[in-house]
Amino acid sequence: MSNSNNLQFVKEQIEEPEVRNVDNNSQVFYKYDYKDESFHLITPTVEKLLGYTIDELNKIGFQSIVRNQLVERKTSYSLDHSSNNLHIEENFITYLIETHNGESKWIEDNSFIICDEFNHRVTRYGILKDVGAYIREEKLRQIISEILEASNSEKNLSDLFKFIHTCIKKL
Repeated sequence: MSNSNNLQFVKEQIEEPEVRNVDNNSQVFYKYDYKDESFHLITPTVEKLLGYTIDELNKIGFQSIVRNQLVERKTSYSLDHSSNNLHIEENFITYLIETHNGESKWIEDNSFIICDEFNHRVTRYGILKDVGAYIREEKLRQIISEILEASNSEKNLSDLFKFIHTCIKKL
């Protein structure tokens, strides 16, 4: 699927009322306006994922709940839309956020930022999803790898158990 098709899919998910109101447990579709710095459309699952309503999120700002940013990948391209030459940034960002009830949660934001002919950000269309299970699996794989390496080098079983205990605390 091309970048413009991905953007079109996300826009349809947000702007079509019958799609927007479907309760989807795994993804939150949103439209953010840079002019007034607020979410204009967001699927109802935002409350399940973040614990905030759209009004609460607009009041406090998304960045206020971000505790860490793990990964960011960005791709830029242009679309010739009639006489306007639109510039689009596609972003993949993984955040550690704090939900309304204080729980930490890893989420991924795959978004498309539409910029005007002067390269000013205008609108952001995106999808948020919970990636906590994936992050935990990756950490567990790393720890298992470290334990296997240590088991080959540790001569003393007691030291190996101490090392395993330290690794488990990282989870």
